[in-house]
Amino acid sequence: MRIAWIVHGDLAQPTGGYVYDRIVIDGLRARGDEVEVVDPLTTAVTPDRVDVIVGDALWAREIGPLFERAGHGVARVLLVHHFPSWEIERIDREAMRALEARAVGASDRLVATSAASGERLAAEYPLPGVDVVVPGADRLPCHPRVSSDDATIQLLFVGSLIARKRLALLLDAMEHLADPRVTLTVVGDAGREPENARAIAARIETSAVLRASVTTVGVLGDDALAQCMARADALVLPSSLEGYGMVLTEALQAGLPVIATRAVASAAGVTSHGAALVFDDRTGLFETLHRFACDPALRARMRRAAEGPALPRWDETIPAFRRALRRAREMATGRARDRGPAP
Repeated sequence: MRIAWIVHGDLAQPTGGYVYDRIVIDGLRARGDEVEVVDPLTTAVTPDRVDVIVGDALWAREIGPLFERAGHGVARVLLVHHFPSWEIERIDREAMRALEARAVGASDRLVATSAASGERLAAEYPLPGVDVVVPGADRLPCHPRVSSDDATIQLLFVGSLIARKRLALLLDAMEHLADPRVTLTVVGDAGREPENARAIAARIETSAVLRASVTTVGVLGDDALAQCMARADALVLPSSLEGYGMVLTEALQAGLPVIATRAVASAAGVTSHGAALVFDDRTGLFETLHRFACDPALRARMRRAAEGPALPRWDETIPAFRRALRRAREMATGRARDRGPAP
């Protein structure tokens, strides 16, 4: 297949959505497909030269009109990690919802990266068809777990320093906990929402508790991130929304217990896992951290539960995504045949 894949900016950006796109694109190319990565702000898409256009729904503003211009024989696939209108922190949610509805209406098929997103899409839109293709968990190198010492409890946060990730909520809980045994390492990109990142840095700097317990290390490569996971006692993800939350299953793949908001853990399918603790609100996060810090037996049980779960693999993701593209291609071919030759 000849595929145009629409994203903004550099495909190497260190976010879950871009990681997903990058790994699937590499996998499709390895299987013989021609994939051109196109930034619609700088490069025009030529629909008559491709069989399928894949548009990342995060860029619905450009995707809807582009899909509408595509010829009848070109398959149009909307890839939904999540919709921007689902982010409660945004002030332009209604405007985004209209743009997203236009993109959905112009699509032949949708691919959701979690069952939760697929169900939400089905509830909110009349859909042409949705395939759920979850990310693999086996991207990072595997390092042996560092033996845990109950005298220190190392928490890990991994994610861009954006409002939706709610790192400020975790900092509040850390300050309230004020347990000298508990430390937090923050791994993430400060450049996506600089104002929020500056507020986070100021929050840490103005608190004696946080200055002593929190370390920010910026963006890490895969091996350095895997080493952080090997040393930590739990990954904490307090996001208000994740389309899937790849870092949760990557942590479990590394044998690392996870603490996450209930909705985020559910999207990644880890709510029933013995290595996961979930919470619903600010109070719940503090109570969960306090319980985790004060119960060595709980930490030991969670470490054991994280040692060997059956998790998705990328070598399952890529063929599943390719099948979704082929279904969309068949729909577009049938549509073009039904319409007959152009007059």
